Amino acid sequence: MKKLFTLMLLGFFTLAVVSCTETKKEEAKEEMEEVKEDVNEAAEDAGEAVDDAAEDVEDAAEDAGEEVEEAVDGDK
Repeated sequence: MKKLFTLMLLGFFTLAVVSCTETKKEEAKEEMEEVKEDVNEAAEDAGEAVDDAAEDVEDAAEDAGEEVEEAVDGDK
């Protein structure tokens, strides 16, 4: 009877350890997925910021070009 009890106890302990290990793996996987999503969002935000900055530079260049043309035309 002691052997059976010992084997059952060992079996339950093993099951508990395996269950905890799998749960930690799942938690780690979920955390990694969240980090991945955060990084993707940050990359998208950065890309949008770069696009906005490029548009601002393009607009400023066009305005400067127009001012130069007006100055040249005014001198004639």
